[in-house]
Amino acid sequence: MKIAHFSFSTFGGAGKLARLLYKSQIDQGLDAHFFSLTDSNLHINALRLPKLLSLSIIDQYILSKSNNPSLVSILREHNNGFKLEHFSHDFDVIHLHWIPGLIRIKELPKLFNSNVKLVWSIQDFWPMTGGCHFVGACTGYVTDCSACPQLRHGFKNLAQKQLAVKSSTFAKFKENLTLVAPSQYVEQRLKSSSLFGDFKTVIIGNPISLEKKDNYFGSNQKYGKNPRGQFVIGCVAANLSEERKNISLLINWFKSNHKKFKIPIKLLLVGKSAEFLESHPNIEIRKNITDEDEMNSVYKEMHINISISSEETFGYTILEAGIQGVASICINGTAQSELIQSGKNGILINTLDDLNGAIERILRSEKFRKAISSSAKSDYSNEYSVHNINSKYLEIYSSNK
Repeated sequence: MKIAHFSFSTFGGAGKLARLLYKSQIDQGLDAHFFSLTDSNLHINALRLPKLLSLSIIDQYILSKSNNPSLVSILREHNNGFKLEHFSHDFDVIHLHWIPGLIRIKELPKLFNSNVKLVWSIQDFWPMTGGCHFVGACTGYVTDCSACPQLRHGFKNLAQKQLAVKSSTFAKFKENLTLVAPSQYVEQRLKSSSLFGDFKTVIIGNPISLEKKDNYFGSNQKYGKNPRGQFVIGCVAANLSEERKNISLLINWFKSNHKKFKIPIKLLLVGKSAEFLESHPNIEIRKNITDEDEMNSVYKEMHINISISSEETFGYTILEAGIQGVASICINGTAQSELIQSGKNGILINTLDDLNGAIERILRSEKFRKAISSSAKSDYSNEYSVHNINSKYLEIYSSNK
């Protein structure tokens, strides 16, 4: 079996996941190949990829509304970073990952013939929309994206046009294509979309590397016995300023409530755009960390991880924290809540008002915190190991069209 993986980058969440699958297949002796445009973020490649960077800037700062921090890819999609003339058409499986800027939608049919199995791992909502990567409360993708709330008034028609191009193109290889959603949350939205409502869709979670897993159960400092006697609440996000992450709400909650607990509380925030957040004596902010070993060390400083994001397609930080022995508290209702069995390997809350009670429950019992942390480590190690996830993909590769 000869497999081709396509990912815009090996950097970032989707690129990292694609690379994990590819390496696992190589380790199993499979004939796997990986095609990408870069191994770092786009801004670092400004001189090498000037057209793509320019199109991306126009998307984000001219087409997109000024108050919209979420990623939009419309003109970026017109960049054909992968040269099809260099592609050998003898693959049995074409596996797409995150592709805006790598392959134009119109060019996709040129990648394969009728005998090729096409698999697409959906990591955000761009494949089913007119250009946005996260939809929020918008349901335009269910119809035609004609009134995109993320674009300025004069450019709203561009989303509708891109969706129409996707619709006509995807119809050409519907019988070859299997969509892979990382969660029920994503699957439900794919099924309700105008593009993929009747396409074959399966759910396979995202893989996580277990190479750096050890026997920690979060911070090994007992509350009141660490140097500053603090209980550390961690929150990690690729971009702390992204509205759906609700970091401002978390900070406001912390400022209003941290003195209500008998034990000193510290909030540790990690991610890009940290410089835009307000400072506070009990809030530590660290800029985005890309080194895996360093990030694992940061998780070990935490007693509990928290996410109150309003929209997630999977919840990878929940997995990362869990593998390091740190259970999570998160808001019910998005994909990340599918990772948690409340009271067993984490805690689910319905609103931010429930957060005080969840933390009090943990503070009352170190035994409970270690129990849910141990379960998180065990559950995620078994369910989301690269070997287990790759086995599920291999079943799809081998299945009949």
